[in-house]
Amino acid sequence: MFLTLIEITKGLGLLTLISLGYIFLLSYTEAQLNKPVRDAVIGLMFGLLIAIVMIDPIKLSEGATFDPRGGPAILAGVFAGPIGAIIAAVIGSWVRWSVVGGPVALGGIVGFALYALVGIIAGFVIKKFNLKVGIFTLLFFGFVGTLFVTPAFFVSADFDTAISILKKAGPILLLNNLLSTLIIGSFIIYAKQWTEIRGRLRHEEIENARLALIARDTTNGVIITDSDGLTEWANEGFVRISGYSLEEMIGKSPGEVL
Repeated sequence: MFLTLIEITKGLGLLTLISLGYIFLLSYTEAQLNKPVRDAVIGLMFGLLIAIVMIDPIKLSEGATFDPRGGPAILAGVFAGPIGAIIAAVIGSWVRWSVVGGPVALGGIVGFALYALVGIIAGFVIKKFNLKVGIFTLLFFGFVGTLFVTPAFFVSADFDTAISILKKAGPILLLNNLLSTLIIGSFIIYAKQWTEIRGRLRHEEIENARLALIARDTTNGVIITDSDGLTEWANEGFVRISGYSLEEMIGKSPGEVL
C-alpha cells in the first residue's frame, strides 16, 4: 500500500509540473486564437499530459494500469468542448494501445471514450446554466468520471477478472481521478482568472493613455486635483488660458489663483 501511495504521488507530481508549463503557455495564447483552434490546442495539451503520465503507470497482474489520466481526459471536454475531448481521447487511446499495451488495452480505449463523454456533458451543462467551476465541482467531475469509466473494465476481461481488478484498484482509480481533476482544474481556473485580469489591465492602460492624450492636446483647460482639491496636473490649454505655469499651479487649489 505504501509503495502504491508513492506511485500515486509521483504521477500527480509529474502531472502538476507539466500542467504548470502548459497552462502558463495557454494563458499567453488563448486570447489570440479563435474558439475551434483554441479548443484543439487545449485538447492537444491534455492529450500530451495523458501520454506523459501513462508512460510509467501502476500495473496489476491482470494487465490493468492506473495513473492520473482521468483528470485531463475529463477536463478536456469541460474546458475545450467536443473538439478538445476527442483530440485528448484519441491521443490517450493511441498511447494506451500502442505504447502501454497489455491484455486489457481495449478496455483502456473504451475508458477514454467514457471520460470524454463525461467531460463533454459537464461542459455543456456548465455553459448552458452558466455555472461556476470550483473545488467541489472539480471533485464531483472526478467522482462521476470514475463511475462512468467502471464498465470499461468489463470490455477486455471476464466478469470475475474485472471484479478482481476493481476490488484491488478501485480506491486507486478514484483517488487518482479526484486529485488529478482537482489539480489540473485549479490551475486552469487560476490561469483563466489571471488572463482575464491581465486583459482588463491592458484595456485600462490603453483607455487611460487615450484619455491622457485627449486631456494633453485639447485646447480647453484641464486641471486634475487630488482629494483635497489641490492641483496635481494641468494641460497646456489651461496654461495658455490662465497664464499660470504648471509649476505655479501644483499644490494650489484652482480657486486660489483664478
